[in-house]
Amino acid sequence: MEDERLLYAKYYSDVYKFVLKLTCFDKSLAEDLTQETFLQAFISFKRFEGRASVKTWLIAIAKNVAFAYFRKHKDRPLLTEEDIGRHSDPHVFVATVEQREQVRCVLSVIKALPPKTADVMILRLIAELPFEQIGDQLQMSPGSARVLFMRGKNELLKQMKERYGYEI
Repeated sequence: MEDERLLYAKYYSDVYKFVLKLTCFDKSLAEDLTQETFLQAFISFKRFEGRASVKTWLIAIAKNVAFAYFRKHKDRPLLTEEDIGRHSDPHVFVATVEQREQVRCVLSVIKALPPKTADVMILRLIAELPFEQIGDQLQMSPGSARVLFMRGKNELLKQMKERYGYEI
């Protein structure tokens, strides 16, 4: 039990920040999905092979937990009534809506990329992992991860402009 507490204390912040970005900065949902991530990690810890770092392994679990949630809740609104009530300043409210929409668009484009490329993009852009850890996680060389990232980044920029009119 102490190992679980240490694991939780050491990696909670990293996992939470990753999930927060995936949820378009929905703090409540990010907390729930982070808790679910650690629950899944504790249940499956005996299967952890150590090929990647613990942080990278937890991030992979978090990605799977979040995407499972999104598949199940496709009709979830961009903003809830609680979100609207929190923003008394209209400029902050508009910025929040725009930020969430842009994150959703980026995730939509990334999810449409080939699976390995999408995984590299998520681990690099959202989890902010170095290419060495990405390579370990995805069982490829860091150089291959870099190449997939550059291809994915170019496609992301192209699709964001074509589909949504965003120039990033």
